[in-house]
Amino acid sequence: MEIPVKAKVSCAEGPWGCSTCVIIDPATQRVTHLAVMAKGAPYIERLVPIEMVVEATPGSIRLCCTRNELTGMELFVEATCVEVNPYAYHLLLGQHLDDECLLYPRYVQFQHKRVPTGAVALCQSARAKVVNKIVGRVDRFVVDSVDGHITHLVLRKGPPWRRKNVTVPVAQIESIGENTVHLKLDRISVEAIRHKEIPSHCKKC
Repeated sequence: MEIPVKAKVSCAEGPWGCSTCVIIDPATQRVTHLAVMAKGAPYIERLVPIEMVVEATPGSIRLCCTRNELTGMELFVEATCVEVNPYAYHLLLGQHLDDECLLYPRYVQFQHKRVPTGAVALCQSARAKVVNKIVGRVDRFVVDSVDGHITHLVLRKGPPWRRKNVTVPVAQIESIGENTVHLKLDRISVEAIRHKEIPSHCKKC
């Protein structure tokens, strides 16, 4: 079962939207959730447990839950409004200041991702790095279907017209941080690796 970081998502009744992030627990090296965005405004993202995935291909994911169950799942991105000093607000926007402007409170909206404690989110822009150099972008993780642990990382390298995949064993992952995977390999070793077929007992997430 292959689930790229970004893929079309459907539920029991049909199409729903797309996945936007893979949530990983670095301590256990397991994929725990997917962030799934509904198709159409207001483009709300929900946190979906990985256990909800019943079938997947390189470009699609099918969930076992219904639309109603999906809409009841936790929000992935939450917005918070914070009151700010009216003078600072108008100064920041370069607006003309007058006495009336300063009479009314002003608010700024902040958005933050509700990633479970101890976990990290890897989105489509997630990078794979050796030392301080980017060697590719995270495409998907390969997960053992028995215990759910990550066995491989698949990177995409090169421009769209000359793109190739590189399969990296989990033993060569040094650490997983927010939107970044650090590898133990050097750049030359990564370039030398070719994409390998994954054993049938593993599923790709």
